Amino acid sequence: MLERGLAAVAGRTIVVTGASSGIGRAVALALAPAAGRIVCLARRTDLLSEVAAEITARGGTPEVVTLDLRDTAAATATGYDLADAEVLIANAGHSIRRGVLEYADRFDTLSRSTGVNFLGSVALALPILAGMASRGNGHVIGVTSVNATLPAPGWSAYCSSKAAFDSWLRAIGPELAPANVAATAVRFPLVDTPMVRPTYGARPRGAMSVDAASAWILRALATRPAVVEPWWVRPAEALTALAPGTSARLIGRGSMRRH
Repeated sequence: MLERGLAAVAGRTIVVTGASSGIGRAVALALAPAAGRIVCLARRTDLLSEVAAEITARGGTPEVVTLDLRDTAAATATGYDLADAEVLIANAGHSIRRGVLEYADRFDTLSRSTGVNFLGSVALALPILAGMASRGNGHVIGVTSVNATLPAPGWSAYCSSKAAFDSWLRAIGPELAPANVAATAVRFPLVDTPMVRPTYGARPRGAMSVDAASAWILRALATRPAVVEPWWVRPAEALTALAPGTSARLIGRGSMRRH
């Protein structure tokens, strides 16, 4: 299946957001031997340059774009610059563990999360999707979270922004299908990335590795599903529907734990 994922992007232009570290970096490196051009997009130019050098060493053709997705005007302009892309992997994310009363006087907690996890990602995607539809082929993969449908106390800003992106991806999929453009929401559980370590420590228990996460995305490139998620999400969603208060408390106990 991984080979099929690489075959699906052979010679194509791929945009990977959040490519400077974590899942984005792992995906960009995994795709390097197959893709025609890999556009690595993130805020940190120095780390992007390191990733680009590794892509080149693996036989790939990288391009570096420095962008803060919270600047939606810049994200839109960049989307028009990259409208020839055939695959968009919208992986960039911002995670904040903060209780609602802790940010009662800090609205930027929400605006920062939403800017990266939803609004900025969509602003970048829209011109790219228009280009895909005009050519009659393309695939957008958005990295969301299991917490898009299983809200966790203490993570309301993160959960709500990921839920918005997840819902958007699922809604646009049927609209884009007649143009042979697929939309996939990948709902990861906890993944061992630099973003989660301030909360969960250097070795988060039970976390998925970035290489395993990258493999999920490669499989999605091959099969073009609407949603990719762990097997246990559906039973957990059923429990949430039956007993929302109890399930939220149970999820909260796990999500608020430290290492």
